[in-house]
Amino acid sequence: MYSYSLFAQSEPRCMVGATCGLMTEFAKSVNEKVDVGPGGSLYATWRVGSSSGLSLSAQYQYLRSTFGAFNSHEDVEAQYGMFGVRFDVANTRDAWVPYLATAFGFGKTTNFVREVWWDTTSKYIQQTVSTTAITFAIGCNVRPWQKSGITTEFRTFVGEDSGLTLGLLTGYFIEF
Repeated sequence: MYSYSLFAQSEPRCMVGATCGLMTEFAKSVNEKVDVGPGGSLYATWRVGSSSGLSLSAQYQYLRSTFGAFNSHEDVEAQYGMFGVRFDVANTRDAWVPYLATAFGFGKTTNFVREVWWDTTSKYIQQTVSTTAITFAIGCNVRPWQKSGITTEFRTFVGEDSGLTLGLLTGYFIEF
């Protein structure tokens, strides 16, 4: 009699992949207008023994938001480079692999503030500050082919100078 196990495969495997997609930052107040920006991640997973494993990931995050108030206009550009970890857990037949991911890193946030005066003249003030940020992601690798497949993740991103940011990313992975 043959039975399936949650961690049925025992050979070590390596999986590499990348994701990219759009991130949307939620407004912090009713006067703010928020745009979207791209985000992404690269990762390599080494699974030994069971079908679960930890991996290191590298992420790049870029956001451009536009905030409008009564007499001013502010553009915010945020760029973050982060390193983190992923935890993958495979199911019985390894057709789909759910995972959790987190990353912490440092980045640069640049504010372009336009001040509008009573005579309609305006000027831009540029401010660049270093900030920290963290991401959390939950996703799944789907394997329609034998050694490769599609990965999709839902990610939340929080920085010191940003509101809550959510995004949906998709990508491709190869296992060998």
